[in-house]
Amino acid sequence: MSGPPQPPPTGRPDPTGRPDSTDRPHRTGRPDSTDRPHRTGRPEPAGRPEPAGRPDPAGRPDPAGRPDPAGRPHHTGRPGPAGPVHRGPAVLSAAPRVVVLGGSGFVGRHVCAAFAAAGHDVVSVARRAVTGLPGVHGVSLDLLAAPEPALAGLLRDLAPCVVVNTTGAVWDVSARQMTDVNVRLVRRVVAAVGALPEPARLVHLGSVHEYGPVPRGTTLDEHSPPRPATVYGRTKLLGSRTVLNASANGRPAGVVLRVANAVGPGLPRGSLLGRVAEQLSAAADRGTAAELRLAPLRARRDFVDVRDITEAVLAAAQRPVAGRVFNLGRGQAVDVRRMVDDLIAASGIPARVVEEGGEAARSAGVEWQRVDHAAAREALGWVPRRPLQESLRALWEATRAGRGPTSRAS
Repeated sequence: MSGPPQPPPTGRPDPTGRPDSTDRPHRTGRPDSTDRPHRTGRPEPAGRPEPAGRPDPAGRPDPAGRPDPAGRPHHTGRPGPAGPVHRGPAVLSAAPRVVVLGGSGFVGRHVCAAFAAAGHDVVSVARRAVTGLPGVHGVSLDLLAAPEPALAGLLRDLAPCVVVNTTGAVWDVSARQMTDVNVRLVRRVVAAVGALPEPARLVHLGSVHEYGPVPRGTTLDEHSPPRPATVYGRTKLLGSRTVLNASANGRPAGVVLRVANAVGPGLPRGSLLGRVAEQLSAAADRGTAAELRLAPLRARRDFVDVRDITEAVLAAAQRPVAGRVFNLGRGQAVDVRRMVDDLIAASGIPARVVEEGGEAARSAGVEWQRVDHAAAREALGWVPRRPLQESLRALWEATRAGRGPTSRAS
């Protein structure tokens, strides 16, 4: 099978990220309420969005912000063959707006919360309405089943400055579902964001599984050739290339974050550690020891806290990094069995581990993963801050509190 076109070199400057040499006024037509000149390229500190400003797609913060036109009702999609799109609460704010696709999922919820805490007007668009997140508005829309113009119309009316795509089919899904979500939906998102009257930055979450199997001892950087060996890896790679190719052509200004194995509060039960947390919690409820029957735990993988991932997303939404790929991981290949044992220790529940059966479809044949995050450190000012023991404790506490794990990531 012939491969898709290769993405541009990851170090290639972004044509949309050049400073504006014309000093042209802000395109919204509204005066800058701060009376500050439009800054044209000075990067902001990683993970600290300017709450009063509207990030420019090329990475330039705009201190003016863009309020929503007063009184204009917000489009929440048109009824179609897939059923009506449910209207969320009114979204009228002068704060810079961020739309998070898949905002009710594992990573999406954390991304929504982080942008809201940074002062943004956040709208989650997902099949399930997001709940329990202060400052986050929810729009219920099945992004695949809805008529194709629904997403484009919704984004046009919401007029975001940033769109974050956290959708993804990972666990407990078929190959066809992976293709639908990881490829077909991404094409729809790219087309909708690229057609916006006012350009918006697109931050797309890819996966280190796009690289495929590598020899033990290898460190993966953004120049490592992607050779995925699973349906999941292949479909995620096609989605990432869709974003990069569109960005190379000018619209939308997109950036891809290839995320290592995420862990932390709310991890879905379809994942290995999410399933272990659920079984330990069930044993705690019964007052008995747990017997954990798991696939062989031979691999060494790079893990990263989901809350660290959100900090990279915030930085990528503002820095002049369109058209680039960044690996997000701790730079450590950790024994998967050790992660299971540490989660058991964090729970305090006596448990017996039985390894049996075959490997999970997502990671079959991937015995080793370790990523180099030097590019993210240099361009985004990002480093992973949370130790894995803290991530596992947070996963266990959230599981016992009933905030997870959920069944799927999006």
